[in-house]
Amino acid sequence: MTTTILTQDSVEFILTADVDWASEYCIDQFLDLCAEFGICPTIFVTHQSDRLKRAFENGEAEAGIHPNFCEGSSHGTAISEVISSVMGMVPSARICRSHRFRDGSDIEMALVDAGIEADSNEVRYLAPNLVAYDIWTGLVRFPVFFEDDVHWQKGGSWDFTDYEEQFFEPGLKVLNFHPFIFALNLADDAGYLEHRKHIGTLTEAAAKSLSNTGAGAASFLRQILAAAKSRGAQFTTVGAALDRYLESGKSC
Repeated sequence: MTTTILTQDSVEFILTADVDWASEYCIDQFLDLCAEFGICPTIFVTHQSDRLKRAFENGEAEAGIHPNFCEGSSHGTAISEVISSVMGMVPSARICRSHRFRDGSDIEMALVDAGIEADSNEVRYLAPNLVAYDIWTGLVRFPVFFEDDVHWQKGGSWDFTDYEEQFFEPGLKVLNFHPFIFALNLADDAGYLEHRKHIGTLTEAAAKSLSNTGAGAASFLRQILAAAKSRGAQFTTVGAALDRYLESGKSC
């Protein structure tokens, strides 16, 4: 992982994933790709997973929390209850991204009280020159540059060459993918809505029959990682970037 301070003339990649209650197979597929490219992703947890527990223990991935503050949440009802539920899964977590990016000053302050230091709770789709910044409630925010389902909502293509130069312009490039979307190489909302009933149960056998065989989120991510490797670009984690941000006097 890179240890440089991000400047206006540099690009820094961070690969993240919102687990969103995905099956062990989905998580395994995502982590396998990360290992193939030598990347330690930051993974925002929604539920107990043996595969993620091993990944965190072995240093294959960094743990963050993905609390669901929406109505009907399995994490609880009150803000404090929701946070306590997910923190119980990964007590060492320092980073948060809320499900559906649910936010507010009350949530931010409760996260700080629970020991969270940073969030990634904002999408700035394909925006140039992104940097981490302070929120008045005490969190440091790492905005998301690219997210798979936002991309299809914006009508984006799945040919990475259409966006390659934007990805390598200076700035913070937090990339967010969902293991279920990745495992099925989904390309649009219709495909997601058709198959989302399989999120928590998807197996290899089912994936073989349900996967999109054309261009989609998985093929796009592989293109990103291949291009980054060919250009010698480095990936870091949110936690490592946060440490550098704090050590540098909040100048990156």
